[in-house]
Amino acid sequence: MKKNLIQLFIIGLIGIGFIGCGPGPMQIQGIGPLNTPVFKPVILDTVNDGSKEVYFKESVVGLYENKEFKGFGNFVITDNGVYYVRWDATAYIYTTSYQIKINDIKMLTTDKVIRSFLPDSDILVIEDKRGQKVGFSIVKKLAAKNIIYELIEKKGKGKLPTNK
Repeated sequence: MKKNLIQLFIIGLIGIGFIGCGPGPMQIQGIGPLNTPVFKPVILDTVNDGSKEVYFKESVVGLYENKEFKGFGNFVITDNGVYYVRWDATAYIYTTSYQIKINDIKMLTTDKVIRSFLPDSDILVIEDKRGQKVGFSIVKKLAAKNIIYELIEKKGKGKLPTNK
């Protein structure tokens, strides 16, 4: 009986050791410290657009250009822009893959990406003044869209046209 209790105790300690050895937020490739208190100062320093606030953030977002998948990262909205960033777990920095100033957004729409082996994905599409369209598979599309509309109106640009 004592032998079984000792074995159970040792197995428990090993299990606890494995739980504690998981990667921390700074070590998770792509996401980084998104859900930690350091995210706001780190991302505001990274985008360096004069913003004081982060209004929206979502992780593991797919980026699409012309409905072609380009990768996963984080979608972020600040006072002055919309950004798509990836965390480099080796260098401990965010790198920006897409950025647009709030004033340069021409239109917000939604669309659907048809995929062959995964479920289809509804995407939020941002069109800039040059006509470039970039889509993001965001779970909270409506929230992101509404925040962008509010920021555009706040900056005095008026209302954007939308197809959906």
